[in-house]
Amino acid sequence: MGRSRARPDVRFRRVKRRERAIRLLPPPAKRLAKDLRHTIDPLYVALYRRRSAYEGLIPPGHLRARTGWPNVGSFVEGGRETTEELEAGLSRVGRSFHDFDAILDFGAGCGRMLPHVVQRGRESAELHGSDVDEEAIRWAGKHLPQASWSVNGPEPPLPFDDEKFDLVYSVSIFTHLDEALQLRWLADVERVLRPDGIALLTTHGEEEFEAYRTGRVVSNTPSCARRVAVHGSLSDERFIHEPYVQSRWTSKDFPGADSTFGLAFHSEDYVRDVWDARLEILDILPRAVASRQDVVVARKRGPG
Repeated sequence: MGRSRARPDVRFRRVKRRERAIRLLPPPAKRLAKDLRHTIDPLYVALYRRRSAYEGLIPPGHLRARTGWPNVGSFVEGGRETTEELEAGLSRVGRSFHDFDAILDFGAGCGRMLPHVVQRGRESAELHGSDVDEEAIRWAGKHLPQASWSVNGPEPPLPFDDEKFDLVYSVSIFTHLDEALQLRWLADVERVLRPDGIALLTTHGEEEFEAYRTGRVVSNTPSCARRVAVHGSLSDERFIHEPYVQSRWTSKDFPGADSTFGLAFHSEDYVRDVWDARLEILDILPRAVASRQDVVVARKRGPG
């Protein structure tokens, strides 16, 4: 008989417990723990390949960590699952990845989802990934030639022409921006979308806000967690943003990000009232990505 293996949901709960433990360490100890994990990452990768028989590309640990998914299994399997979850959002408007000619992954990092989108899209489609993390984009450009890769700045515009894409998706970007910057990026997403093009954008909704406010989910920086905890109801405040505190201990975690980068939370009413000025809000799917982030399904209005 072969060795018994933990079910994926059990394994990922263990991963979450380890990540929580690391986040609760004092900054110097947390930095040391992360650097040690990155040093022995080739061992983790080899063990994962042996256990799963996975033969695809796996980015180095420090690049995976910047996506928020340092664990090998959660990066590989979670990337596939998130792609499926986004496609479920498209199904709400009768579409799939295969229906689009030009697709942008805004905030693509080192390519957690785009390789899976390539498999689901049409062969002739143009696929692009863009991110502020120059090192991650260089790695993806070298190892994932199925798509085109571009570096964008921490502020708009994206390095693309007007009306370039008929689908833009973005996971864990608007979850970190303050109000002024997220509205500017929203306007730029509108700019690069073709008329009637679709946007899939994730947010932290009310349940995730409560998870952070009560400490069930731990922020990257303790001071950010303390500031989130003093807020009341997201339904009353509608939009909440608290920046991380960046220091020499955390600078490696936020490459390319500005000083306002932190945690953002959007109520459904806020999205429908404020975002609808830029994009027509078609649907909001609570906790549809990784059981944590809401998916906003939106469309660029056509002429007239």
